[in-house]
This record gives sequence, C-alpha cells and structure tokens, in this order.
Amino acid sequence: YKDINSAGGMTALKSNFFFKDIILCLGSDIKDTNGTYPIHTTLFQTALADANTATYVNNIAATGINFTHTQTAGSLWATDAVGNGYILPENSNNTAEITINRTTQNSRNNSNTLDTNGNFTTAFINHGIAPVDGKFQYAIVMQGGPTKTKQLADNFSSYFTIYQQNNQAHIAEYKPDAIFGYVIFDPASILNYDVVVSVNKPAV
Repeated sequence: YKDINSAGGMTALKSNFFFKDIILCLGSDIKDTNGTYPIHTTLFQTALADANTATYVNNIAATGINFTHTQTAGSLWATDAVGNGYILPENSNNTAEITINRTTQNSRNNSNTLDTNGNFTTAFINHGIAPVDGKFQYAIVMQGGPTKTKQLADNFSSYFTIYQQNNQAHIAEYKPDAIFGYVIFDPASILNYDVVVSVNKPAV
C-alpha cells in the first residue's frame, strides 16, 4: 500500500489469508516518514441499525452509543454490528493502541452537499504519528459471533503459526489443515518454511 496523498510517502505491507470462515490479516513495515497525522488500521466500521444491538469486547456486551474501550496490551477480541468476530492475539506484533467505539458519527455526504449522521461501532489500531515499523496481526471469524470469536481467541496458537512477517514476506500456516500461505514481497529472499524456497518476482 502507498498513500499518494501522503507528503511523507506513507507505505505499508499488508496481506490477508483465507482459511474456511477465518481471515488472517498481517501487516508490517508500516511507516510514514515525517508524518504529522496518526496512522490507523481500521478493523471495522459498521452501522448500528438499533442502538440496543449488542456488540462484544472481551466477553463484555456493549449497547447504546456511549461506549469506548482502549487497550494497548494483552489479547483482545470483539464483534462488529453484524456478527463478525475480530481477534488480536497478545504478541510483539500487537503493541499499538486499539480503540473500539459505539457512537454517533457526523459527516458530509459524498457530494459534500448535506450533513449526515448515523450510529456506528468502529475499531481501529493506532500506529501513532510517523511510525517507522508498525505491525499488526489479527484474525476475522466471518459471522462468528461471541462464541466462535472467543473460542478462536482462547486457542489462537492452535489455529495459526506466523513464521515470517517483515519486508521480505508474510508466511503463515493454518495448523488444522497444515496449509501454508505465502505473500512474498522480496523475490531475492531465500525462504525456509515448507516447500517454497524462492521466487523470481513478487508472488502470492
């Protein structure tokens, strides 16, 4: 990813691996040299059709439109307004601040002719201003709800091993089926996991 609107040339390496009803999302080399605005990775932003529709954060049900949870350490799991689950395991790749909100958002419409508002639940990772090597790891359980989401959060290491997550490659294994996934950014790299040793151009 490269932000063409960024004066400092904000860039990031991101990959998504799809295994059955789970998506593993990895990010590395997130940087914004001399940037002046915080860099966020959005986990979700979903409309609340009813303010009483419950969403969950670490097994706590949240309702209404006046909820905020901020966390900078430890594992975290949450659900959005339509039942998808998000899991951030505790490790050295997840050290940035995470914020989850339920609130009313005010904004202009697409043609900038009218003020609009709506109730939303949102979650994002805050990599800070001018990050030099931001990272993240999280998984999404499609329609997992609180039960499946908590189950994956409690057993994350039984589902995934992330072997490499840097500016050369993202390499992960879905352990239940012993499936390896590769996103190779640097074709000059020699890889040491499973059967792929090298490639002659960036590859998935």
